[in-house]
Amino acid sequence: MVSIALASVSVLLMSISPTAVKGDDLVDADRVAQQISLDHAREARLVAEAAVDRVRDKHDQDVIGAAAVIRRAS
Repeated sequence: MVSIALASVSVLLMSISPTAVKGDDLVDADRVAQQISLDHAREARLVAEAAVDRVRDKHDQDVIGAAAVIRRAS
């Protein structure tokens, strides 16, 4: 039983191959095309997050609180 387990481990180890990633000619994120998304709610959240980040960068981190602590108006 032990020899079967060791044989399985050796086969598994032989099947793992190293992978490398290389980046050439990279450009800034604002110079690339924007990916089209069909998830409009997610896109709206991302736009809102970016707006909140810009306000926090310009003013203070505490100027806008977490939405979880704000009560609904209605």
